Amino acid sequence: MVHAAYRVFWGPPSETVAANPGIKEAPATMLIVMIVLAALCILLGVWPQLVHPLLNSATSCTLRLLGLPTG
Repeated sequence: MVHAAYRVFWGPPSETVAANPGIKEAPATMLIVMIVLAALCILLGVWPQLVHPLLNSATSCTLRLLGLPTG
């Protein structure tokens, strides 16, 4: 896996990529969105109790609609 990761991220570009001058880096807005989503993933991984009340309420409502016990 290390060899594959090295070739993908740090190796020289393939002939297909090198032959296409239209390929460029992602725009700044896309990078910002990716950073925000990554930060949210880390935040919710460290503090999952931030969304627990919302998810618990949605689960209880769904179970009630299905007629299943909520306990």
